[in-house]
Amino acid sequence: MKRVIAEEVLVFVGATVLILSVVNALYLLWNNIRDRPKLIVKPVHPKTYQWFFDLPEGAYKNMATRNYGFLAYIDIINKGLRDASLESWDMFLNTVVGDSVECKPLTITAPIVPLGEMGSKSYSVLGVTRDARVRACDYISGFAYYKAEFYGNEQSNPLIKDGMATGKIVVKDILGNKANTKITFRKIPLKDAQKMIPHIETIR
Repeated sequence: MKRVIAEEVLVFVGATVLILSVVNALYLLWNNIRDRPKLIVKPVHPKTYQWFFDLPEGAYKNMATRNYGFLAYIDIINKGLRDASLESWDMFLNTVVGDSVECKPLTITAPIVPLGEMGSKSYSVLGVTRDARVRACDYISGFAYYKAEFYGNEQSNPLIKDGMATGKIVVKDILGNKANTKITFRKIPLKDAQKMIPHIETIR
């Protein structure tokens, strides 16, 4: 009889330990989900600061290439309870045939943007003049520059309507959390981009 009771006690204790382990694991998982970075990305003054422009022709396999530059000014917000270290902020550009072309950000100097009668202002660059870390319940702002190059059939060109091109910026942190936003770029002359970033046409 005592042996049966002892076995029942061992079974009860084992079951209790298993339940507590599961509860503890679920609690840790819930804490991790609750506290993880929650990223939001959005354009700053979307009708003012987002631009694209023609760049000089290039060459690829003895063919002329069509080049475009894209300047985006964005906010990256972290509404989570844990700091986020950013891994990438790539842009995906819509083309005439409906494809999506990935563009990586290039290193630039801080843009100096004319402000009319107020003179001009120097702006931060993501990952250069501002680090790529967004603290919990905080945000960072900065410019990102992308270059897109096309050759062959012009159907592969960026989709441009009424002087506007559309892309999507996807922000990702080192833990795999992602956020994205659609950006509409307004076309400006290359000379205007050169005023903000001298020799931008030479950046590779």
